[in-house]
Amino acid sequence: MQLFETYRHLINELAIIYNERESQSIAKLLIEAAGFSDLQVSLEPSLVLTNDQYTFLKAILNEIIQGRPVQYVLGKTDFYGVSFIVNEDVLIPRPETEEMVDLIIKENNKENPAILDIGTGSGCIAITLALNLKKANIYAFDISEKALKIAMQNAVNNDAKVLFYRDDILNPSGKWKNKKFDIIVSNPPYVLEEDKREMSPNVLDYEPLQALMADRSDPLLYYRKIFEFSERHLDHEGYIYCEINEKSGREIEQLARSYGFENVRILKDIHGKERIMRCVSTYFAII
Repeated sequence: MQLFETYRHLINELAIIYNERESQSIAKLLIEAAGFSDLQVSLEPSLVLTNDQYTFLKAILNEIIQGRPVQYVLGKTDFYGVSFIVNEDVLIPRPETEEMVDLIIKENNKENPAILDIGTGSGCIAITLALNLKKANIYAFDISEKALKIAMQNAVNNDAKVLFYRDDILNPSGKWKNKKFDIIVSNPPYVLEEDKREMSPNVLDYEPLQALMADRSDPLLYYRKIFEFSERHLDHEGYIYCEINEKSGREIEQLARSYGFENVRILKDIHGKERIMRCVSTYFAII
């Protein structure tokens, strides 16, 4: 089969479960995974695939049509221009999280800030900050050992200096005693039970629910614990950045103020949804 013909075939097959724009985007990723560039599809449409290339594309296309996310099928994804290993042990990094990272990079005004990423998952936040804030001291923790293995490999692959630890924000260890940070960032579990009706099966069936779903009985539990931790470990005039559920912005803003944080802002993402909470500590951390 020729290259352009294969590309069109992929789009048509992907259209079973994706819209036209998504089908085209995924088809390009698959063509690249088979060893061709996007440019070749346009300039060399008559290139003939080898049997191995055709078999490879057929196999991964079948996985995707069955619902497995393309990022997991390929074992990687791009985030803020950097390639990250991903599998079912970590969430797939999303553009909204890129927006939060970009905000942190732009708003940072310290030469060598101490930054903590809570619930690091694939390490995409911590690693991207390390690559863009060269003199920063970056720390990150996660409760999942499997996620930490992925994060540490991503740090090695991208030559990023991040100190990773296993810990649980719901019951943090004493290793942070006497430690203060200029920035604390987190993308905690915030999907509500009611949101599941609107979500794609390829998210619910494959991505780790522990990192995705908010606590049923207390949807703001993780934010409360982040604020409690930050009371002790966020330095004077330090910043907290959290990704949030678009339905919870006002509640999280009130919660942040109740813990004494000021300049609380709820920011919208590129789709106009309230997605980022940013606040400032105006007191010295309690040690």
